[in-house]
Amino acid sequence: MEDILHILGARVRQLRAAKHWTIRELAERSGVSVRFLVQLEGGRANISVKRLADLARALETQASMLVSEQQGESPITVALLGLRGAGKTTIGKKLARRLRARFVELDRRIEQTAEMSLGELFSLYGEDYYRRLERDMLASVLAEQRPTVLATGGGIVASRDT
Repeated sequence: MEDILHILGARVRQLRAAKHWTIRELAERSGVSVRFLVQLEGGRANISVKRLADLARALETQASMLVSEQQGESPITVALLGLRGAGKTTIGKKLARRLRARFVELDRRIEQTAEMSLGELFSLYGEDYYRRLERDMLASVLAEQRPTVLATGGGIVASRDT
């Protein structure tokens, strides 16, 4: 995580310098505080998705370009994690549109692959089977090497393999 924060900070600093803006000017244009921008450019601030989008818009770029480890070579994947009803789909679709990326709901992919609802899947096969499908679907989505906003349940982080 620390590496990506340094990459982000360097890219923001580079784009700001190319526009001959001070940090204060960027703060005014983006709505991000001067103090936070100083921390961000120093690689010490973990920015929210909304603030990242605000900053990208002010710098006239895409958020994915600010955080890509290999600029222009590797597509970005933004993962939204959370409980049912937390807003992942609503936010994810908007973010995907803004990033010009596709939106993928991992649970919908699992349902399509299993040809049954999650409720049926859990009922018939249990959580271990679901977690295996979740891991396989995640690997499949990432292997497609496309810019993606991915929505998944918060439980995905419970498995070391996933």
